[in-house]
Amino acid sequence: MGGWMHTNDFFGHLVTTSLTGSSDRPEIWSLPQLDFAAYHS
Repeated sequence: MGGWMHTNDFFGHLVTTSLTGSSDRPEIWSLPQLDFAAYHS
C-alpha cells in the first residue's frame, strides 16, 4: 500500500503508521515504503 501511495498521491503526503506495545513487529520499522512510524504504549 505504501508504494501505491507514493506513486499515486500527487500531494506527496507522508506514509505513516503506529504500533502499540503489544504488537511487536520489528520488520515494520525497516519498510522502505514508510516515511514515519511511531511506537506508543
